[in-house]
Amino acid sequence: IISIAFLVFLFSSLALFFSGRRSARKNQFNLWNRETKATFRKYLIGVLIIIISIIILLNQGFIDYITPTFLILYGVLLFLFKNKARKNLLILSAVCFLLAVMCVLIPTYWYSSLSILGIAHVAYGVAVRQ
Repeated sequence: IISIAFLVFLFSSLALFFSGRRSARKNQFNLWNRETKATFRKYLIGVLIIIISIIILLNQGFIDYITPTFLILYGVLLFLFKNKARKNLLILSAVCFLLAVMCVLIPTYWYSSLSILGIAHVAYGVAVRQ
């Protein structure tokens, strides 16, 4: 499971980098300016906080709280990355919080919560793309 999570993180980070590089080339500006460096730091710190929190919960034996913690921290991360052009990220952030509450109330709901979050991301990607 840890290797799958690492691969997902690696490939999603590479996808973000290459899409940013393509956008930078198309608009003819530097990829690593002050704004993108600050965004990268926020992203890296957020992901590290999520990973460390999950590892601590796993080591302490709080298995039922791993998914709600992930969903809450991921919702906070999405909220921090919202901007005027991407106000719909607030909806995804709210979905994360609601799914986290459902996971706390119903501990066996973790798989469905992560599936719903994945479907919401796909729907968001399709809606933003058009």
